[in-house]
Amino acid sequence: MAQNKDDFSALIQAFRENDERRINALLLELYDRLEMYLRVVYDCDTELAKDIVQTAMNRVIKKINEEAILDSKSLLSYCMISCKNQFFRLVKDEKKRSMQTVELDEQLVPDHEHALHQLLSKERMRILNDCIHGLNELNRRLIEFLLAQPDASTSEIEQQFQLSYASARTRKTRIIQALHDCYLRYSKK
Repeated sequence: MAQNKDDFSALIQAFRENDERRINALLLELYDRLEMYLRVVYDCDTELAKDIVQTAMNRVIKKINEEAILDSKSLLSYCMISCKNQFFRLVKDEKKRSMQTVELDEQLVPDHEHALHQLLSKERMRILNDCIHGLNELNRRLIEFLLAQPDASTSEIEQQFQLSYASARTRKTRIIQALHDCYLRYSKK
């Protein structure tokens, strides 16, 4: 597709021309390269690499659409740096989370604390259900599919909902982000 294996400037041109077929083909090729980069250089497992690439590429695609990437010849390098930054952001967040999380042995928790925990869980589920019902029909069906089959791959989503691979990954990431944002809004009320 691209002139050489490191030149993805055709992707920027495809976005300018709104050529969805070329965009999907080039994104698939670019995603594969970036996932391999993360697996080899940072020893990421396959699913984590896919999630990191998806999150990083959402930002890159936004920059492409804003025409903020000036040197299209170095798009691959820019994407690799974005993925690396996303990887380290994830590592940092995981360290923070693990430091803040205190494992409680359920047998040592008094009954009233366990009851409070159950109430909080029910409240979280109510908020999540409210957020899910705020989605459009396709997104609601997709998230319900993911909740019923949490280990479903992007390829399964692609087949189930007749989406391109890139669209399935993008949609999944955006829905999860929308639910997260909605949950945060509701939980602060």
